[in-house]
Amino acid sequence: MSIIDVGTDGVERFATLARNLHDGPLQDVLATMLRLEALTHRAPPELTEELVKLSNLQRQIIRGMREACGDTSVRDGRSPVDRVVDAITVASHSLGFSPRYNIDSAFDRVADEGVVNDVVFAVRESLSNIVRHANAGWVDVSLELAGDEIQLRVRDDGSGISPAARRGNGLANLRSRAERNGGSCNFATPPPNGTLVDWRVPWVFTGSGTRSDRGRGSSANSRRASMASR
Repeated sequence: MSIIDVGTDGVERFATLARNLHDGPLQDVLATMLRLEALTHRAPPELTEELVKLSNLQRQIIRGMREACGDTSVRDGRSPVDRVVDAITVASHSLGFSPRYNIDSAFDRVADEGVVNDVVFAVRESLSNIVRHANAGWVDVSLELAGDEIQLRVRDDGSGISPAARRGNGLANLRSRAERNGGSCNFATPPPNGTLVDWRVPWVFTGSGTRSDRGRGSSANSRRASMASR
């Protein structure tokens, strides 16, 4: 039985996992962040910027771990769109460039918080797989609400899905999160190379009226500049 099972046993298992995560790995990451911040004040100028980036990355990891434990207080009023953009921004530090993204502003009106959490997870996991396995030079992230579906597409120009990635839990977790929401997750290798993650789940509006216009996104010029800076 997994921690997402419905019922008392599933809730208790999740609570136990959340406590273990909070009292163990989360404290280790927090200690690392504090150590990095202390080193920043003593480091040579040429290292300070990189240490600040690492400290900020640790801070984002802590935020994500607390959210995974069910702590909603760490969201600081961030909207669903903001959370997706934050996930992309964090990944850019490890990628070495800023992905191009196009996020539908209507995502802010999705009513089911569990679905929102799973979409944010899918963005993080897709980008994390690219960092670990793809050796990509560019990444495109598209999040659209079309018909009755939330459609997340993450594409890169890297080396494709490696055997190590296929053996790991990342791809399986992406698929299981989609399927538990009644959706699907597929992986493809579009020509000439790279990987396309196509992740889809049903969605429900909150509020009334028509869907708002497409939301924010980085420009093509920003993308080219990021690629050129590698």
